[in-house]
Amino acid sequence: GEKKYIAPATFATWVIGTAIKDERLSTTALNAGKALITAAILTEGTKIIAGRSRPDMNKGNMHFDAFGGTSNETKSFPSGHAFVSWAVFTPFAEEYSKWIYVIPASVSFARMYRNRHWFSDVVLGGGIGYFAGLYFHKRKNQRILFNGNGIVIKF
Repeated sequence: GEKKYIAPATFATWVIGTAIKDERLSTTALNAGKALITAAILTEGTKIIAGRSRPDMNKGNMHFDAFGGTSNETKSFPSGHAFVSWAVFTPFAEEYSKWIYVIPASVSFARMYRNRHWFSDVVLGGGIGYFAGLYFHKRKNQRILFNGNGIVIKF
């Protein structure tokens, strides 16, 4: 669920799929990348607004500091690792095998087991990631255009 590893791996998968002319693989990787970007924006914004303390801070599961999610200790809600893993692996699970869902489920469980997130953190983070991944997998006509004014995403 680490963005610094999963984002380059998703991009590399798209490059490889394109290079070997595997349209199924390149399209799935592209959809995973779109879901990752979309979910990252939603999740990071929510973390800043909610300002929820992490379980290992021992402040309780109801400790929120509205608009105080600026440090790692107050960015528990929603789980970024859960959203990353669900956003990226959902298009692959839907395209190739439902067994792939074991990966993001294990990431979500590990975040709670290591006392870094509350259950509700991983449910919301995983939900955002899952639905972003599912949206881009199911929606076939979105495009990313590069023009003189920047990047345009059409849905």
